[in-house]
Amino acid sequence: MVAATDRAVTEALDRIEKDFGLTEQEVASALGVTMTAVEDWRRGESSPNRAVRQQIDRLLELRHHVYETFHPDDVVAWLHESHHYLGGLTPAASLQARQYDRVEALLTVIDHGIFT
Repeated sequence: MVAATDRAVTEALDRIEKDFGLTEQEVASALGVTMTAVEDWRRGESSPNRAVRQQIDRLLELRHHVYETFHPDDVVAWLHESHHYLGGLTPAASLQARQYDRVEALLTVIDHGIFT
């Protein structure tokens, strides 16, 4: 058993949930883990492995890019709107499917004014 919760992981999960408007279950899906695993991390009963930590970091990088691209008041709405570029999926659904690259590509296209 882990002695204490990994504060950095807990804070990162909280930030992703809040800033992306995702539930704990949706974040678990985006990381490819069960909700039980996320709950265990929060309680300090286990810690994410290296691969999952890298995915958390990737989501935080995407969060940064989203907030560079959009006004904070518009982020959650954008993440939950379907986009033709994503085959009709929402960016949030694409994240849950672990298609981080597709969301990043959409942001890059928007940043360059090619697609809105």
